[in-house]
Amino acid sequence: MANRSGVPYSTIRKFENSGNISLRQFLMLFEAVGDIGQIRSNAAKSTAPHDGLHGVFADSLPDGWGLYLMDRVFKKHGYPPHLITALERLTYIGEQCEIPPRLSDALIQSHSQH
Repeated sequence: MANRSGVPYSTIRKFENSGNISLRQFLMLFEAVGDIGQIRSNAAKSTAPHDGLHGVFADSLPDGWGLYLMDRVFKKHGYPPHLITALERLTYIGEQCEIPPRLSDALIQSHSQH
């Protein structure tokens, strides 16, 4: 277990006897024997409305199908989707999508035509 996890054998023995271990070393052990992605996924989920984003930003994120498609792209490029934050998703959208003209540009055009 020490070789698989990278946690020293003495630390594992101490953990077995006392139940005391650092969080980092516990996660290293858990990753060696379990699914660390499940813990990361649960920890990353926010209970705040819109994942803690203001509504205007949350509304800019895709719905379930769009998130699924984004996750496929992230996986294809080696990024675990459950570790991608909402801000990173917004950045990705901004880099990949055509952004409509700004409202101020439309207002300027409208006033210059009168």
